[in-house]
Amino acid sequence: MGGIHNQHDVLYREFFSHPKLVEELLRCFVDEEFVQDLDFSTLRTEDTQHVTAGLRKRASDLIYEISFRGKPMYIYLLLELQSAVDRFMADRLLEYVRAFSRIYCKTRKTNVFPPVFPVVLYNGDKSWTAPTQFSDLVAPSPIPSRYVPQFSYFLIEINKIPKRKLLSVRNALSAIFYVESSSREDIGKSLDTLIQFIRDDLPAVYPKFLTWFFDVQELKVTPEMAEKLTNGLEVHEMLRTRVLAERKAFLEEGREIGREEVQTHIIERMILNKMETADIRKNTGVSAHRIEGIRKGLGLVAKQV
Repeated sequence: MGGIHNQHDVLYREFFSHPKLVEELLRCFVDEEFVQDLDFSTLRTEDTQHVTAGLRKRASDLIYEISFRGKPMYIYLLLELQSAVDRFMADRLLEYVRAFSRIYCKTRKTNVFPPVFPVVLYNGDKSWTAPTQFSDLVAPSPIPSRYVPQFSYFLIEINKIPKRKLLSVRNALSAIFYVESSSREDIGKSLDTLIQFIRDDLPAVYPKFLTWFFDVQELKVTPEMAEKLTNGLEVHEMLRTRVLAERKAFLEEGREIGREEVQTHIIERMILNKMETADIRKNTGVSAHRIEGIRKGLGLVAKQV
């Protein structure tokens, strides 16, 4: 679980090799007081290749060292780039943090574990239902809580972040999160703004953002277009064309075959393509109640606006 399996995920991990995006993640999406006292000028990425010795290599994990009031602490960021929810995430992450801590003590010849703040960044469509506290995985018993391991992780669930907040934050990471959690039509409406966020905030990420963006949107980019795309040209037109073609295909399929089960399948595809209920209703004529029932059957929730 949690490995990096495709270009989308590889690029996503590369985004977080940029200290500024890590800073934006913590400042804008981690509501904990200690973040205000972090010295982001000291942030650096730790080499994780040796950290999970004895465990399966975890390409989706990133560890950062940063100074807190003059002393080092660590951020353990786990990218959960998959649709499945791991109920035992707290146990799994505790194991990784403990492995890192043991290596830390061994390599630095100390008998004191380092302070580690664990963060899980989840981009799946299903709501995250796994306990964030290890103790919630333990069956109730008369054993006093002080004898049960106390460990929690901070969860960032991208699809639960309101779109208004993402547009108001106005930085590169908010643009990435907006693309990750929105329908193509919504992205099309805000695309110029999102591109401006990236280019103003972190120009070095822009070429990778475009590559990732077109991969997410399943748009093909020819080598001849690469230079123009890097300069931000024709991006909006490509997306608009894709949205219109997709809508037309959905409508034609729905008109040609009117059976209820096929219609349900089409609506499922629309939902999985992150189309909003109002847009699905407009294009299919199906009631909002039925659409929400299908959405619920997929284990998904309507996006916050």
